Amino acid sequence: MSNDEWGTPPKLVDRFRREYGCAIDVCATQENAKLSRFYTQEVNGLLQPWDRPVWCNPPYSNITPWVQRAAQRKQTCVFLVPLSTSEKWWREWVQPFADIVYLPKRIKFVGADCVFNKPQAIVIYPGPRVRVEPFFTLLDLTPEERGLRT
Repeated sequence: MSNDEWGTPPKLVDRFRREYGCAIDVCATQENAKLSRFYTQEVNGLLQPWDRPVWCNPPYSNITPWVQRAAQRKQTCVFLVPLSTSEKWWREWVQPFADIVYLPKRIKFVGADCVFNKPQAIVIYPGPRVRVEPFFTLLDLTPEERGLRT
């Protein structure tokens, strides 16, 4: 399985599905789909209707067309992407258009052998606002990992 096919941890998707009403996983495989309605590579989620709030963990080898489409929509799109502020796709299609939620811990994707080697962010279209939220419970961080004294 290539890293473009690694699945998102289910509790992360559930958190944002509940908050934003995500109804379509627009970039999934049969094996890693997190919502009952989803698009696979074979049907090309970029060409399908995004008529409800969407969840997307795009292929990190080709993020640009996914964030570009989200930035041009009026409906809610929730994306999990690498925190790549120096990349052109980030500067052009994330920073000006999305709310950014910085995740405090690196994620271990479903199907991966270890945690991902870069920090991650949740980007929520339409935006932009920047916020840092304590997803400590969501990501199972102990008080020590959060930098708190016990």
